[in-house]
Amino acid sequence: MVYGFEDSIVTRDIEHLLAGHCLLSEDFRIDQITDDDLIRIAPAGFVHLDLLSNITYLAALAEDTLFSDESLTRAIAGRISDLEKHYDVNTTYENARDLVGYLERERERQAQLSGTFLSQSEFLELSDLSDMKNALESHILKNTPKDWLAAETEYPVGSEHSGVIKNIDLRYGVFVLIGKLTGLVHVSKFSDFRRESERFRSGARIAVVIESVDVVRKKIALALPPGT
Repeated sequence: MVYGFEDSIVTRDIEHLLAGHCLLSEDFRIDQITDDDLIRIAPAGFVHLDLLSNITYLAALAEDTLFSDESLTRAIAGRISDLEKHYDVNTTYENARDLVGYLERERERQAQLSGTFLSQSEFLELSDLSDMKNALESHILKNTPKDWLAAETEYPVGSEHSGVIKNIDLRYGVFVLIGKLTGLVHVSKFSDFRRESERFRSGARIAVVIESVDVVRKKIALALPPGT
């Protein structure tokens, strides 16, 4: 109870890890464990712990995790249902990110529950997610151009900016250069883009509003200010 869980819960999870060869008991039993049994981490357990700093491993875990959040489950399932994008580096990162975010929220929730009846709890220390979060941050730093790293800070959602039209594409919309990055006012933002596109020309300045910034996929969704 010192960690906020009943003995039976801890024993159950230990037996799952024994059956999965991540832990070893002194007499190699995998069930009916008692407080008198000695337990140690098995070689496979150390491998799993080391892999927590690998986003490919985290993405694989995301595919096999039972989430209580249905929308999150559908998002992950949607990404891996496309076989061409299943092993895409962006899909890997996004699934790993969603897993870590979910675990972090659950960790905070469990900590609050144990905090209601324990004056001191080691739960947060024992459930540290630093390796996972560092893996995500390292991936972004290694795979994202410098100009994109600060994009979310420099271009917050809802902010308005002045840009220069780079290109007008009837299939996609208006590509606009803001600073050193290019965003898109998608054709769906217009009632009749073929007709309305005639008022735009390459090189002209235009006011745009930030709708979303995707640093991983290096995309900025734009909209025109109301009344434009």
